[in-house]
Order: sequence, then structure tokens, then C-alpha cells
Amino acid sequence: MAQRRCSTIGISYLGERDRNLASGLPHKNYQSARKAEGKKGGQAKAALLAPLHDEIERLYWDDTSKNPKETAKSHALRIQKDVLSFIETDPVRYQSVGSGSGAPKERDYFEFIYRTILKLKSKKAKK
Repeated sequence: MAQRRCSTIGISYLGERDRNLASGLPHKNYQSARKAEGKKGGQAKAALLAPLHDEIERLYWDDTSKNPKETAKSHALRIQKDVLSFIETDPVRYQSVGSGSGAPKERDYFEFIYRTILKLKSKKAKK
């Protein structure tokens, strides 16, 4: 009866799982290969965007030293032009950043910059 209720999973999966459990093997997560692939892809994308994050961090701390009482949104608006000029140096590398389509000048980077600044602020608060 249990196999009928789990028929959407597939008979081969259930048979393999039952054999592994009967032989005393530890429980295996059958999605682990897919998860590992996703983690590798995420790490590669993070490494690709690392220079941009470093530039945003540098610009943010520079702007914060000049205007310490401002909000994160005002800092993001102030450094947006500098970030755009940085992205224009290598537009292919940063094509996944920002919303909109087309050339870098037609894309909106404010949300990306704002989210990055919020992460920086929370990282500093944890210290």
C-alpha cells in the first residue's frame, strides 16, 4: 500500500531506497548532486561579481565617511553613477546585474546597489 501512495516518486527510487535501508547504509539524499551543482554555479557567479561588490563597498564607505547621517537609499542614489561607469568597463561580465534589458545605460542598478549596501550594513552590525 505504501508503494501505491508514493507511486509519483517512482518504483526504481523506492526499490533503491529500500535496498539501501535494508543493507544498513546511511540515508542518502538523492537530490545532493543537483544541490552541489547549484552551489558550484552560485560560487562561480559570486566570484564573477566580486569586483563589483568590492567597488560598491569602497564607494559606500567613502560616501558614508562624507555623509554619515544619510540613509542607505540616499547612499545608493549617490554612488549609482560611479557604479554604472565601473560596469561599463566590462559590460559582458556584469550583464546579469540590474533590471531591464539592453545596454548598461538602459538598465536600472539601484535595487542591486541598495541590496548590496544593506548586506554591508548588516555585516558591520554583526561585528
